[in-house]
Amino acid sequence: MAYNTIGEDLHEAIHNQPVYYGIKAPSTLNHHYIFEDVPMSLVPIASLGERFGVSVRGMEAIIRP
Repeated sequence: MAYNTIGEDLHEAIHNQPVYYGIKAPSTLNHHYIFEDVPMSLVPIASLGERFGVSVRGMEAIIRP
């Protein structure tokens, strides 16, 4: 809704959004997505989920390889 896009589901809506065209994944694991975003975002969010009984299996799979 925020980007005024259409789609049958979230996956389709994301793929129909031109703002995301051309964005590529990093070419190396030596990237801030790993060294900043995981410890500073994903770990605290997973900890909150665990604290309140929410399954965080997907996050744990990324945090603890």
